[in-house]
Amino acid sequence: MIYRVLLLVGPMLACSNTLDTPQSTDEQLLPPYEAPYSATVPTRLILREFNTALAQRRRMVVRSQAELKAIWAEVYARRAPMPAVPLVDFERNTVLVAAMGQRNSGGHSIEFTQIATAGGNLAVTVTEVAPGAKCGVTGALTSPIVILSVPKIDGHVQFIDFEEVRRCN
Repeated sequence: MIYRVLLLVGPMLACSNTLDTPQSTDEQLLPPYEAPYSATVPTRLILREFNTALAQRRRMVVRSQAELKAIWAEVYARRAPMPAVPLVDFERNTVLVAAMGQRNSGGHSIEFTQIATAGGNLAVTVTEVAPGAKCGVTGALTSPIVILSVPKIDGHVQFIDFEEVRRCN
């Protein structure tokens, strides 16, 4: 069973046990409920990694190969040789990054759970999952990240964050 905590109150409601203080990690807040976000967006996975050098939580919109190269170098700062930076056609695509930051055990994950567009803007739902108290996990430090490409977005990108706790029996 998974418990869901809504961190940013947005146009969508979720079943939750606790409603936390709203927090925003967007480029610029969209006008509230200006348009319904209903058109889903196709995605392509670039990276899913659980052991990175990113110690802090991040949400990023990457709009150039130089920006992607910079974040890639941060992700793999502790690894040699560093994997090649994927080539992305930024004339046609935008890259989204969600990093959880360093956690004190295994069992943590991060996903883009919904990406929708309206009026040239993008609403991106990110879900961070933590292991429950009874879950068996490794004692290793982890720092999960997921990177996706989506069709190019020139408008505003708003990240809506959820946290879930996985319950293990």
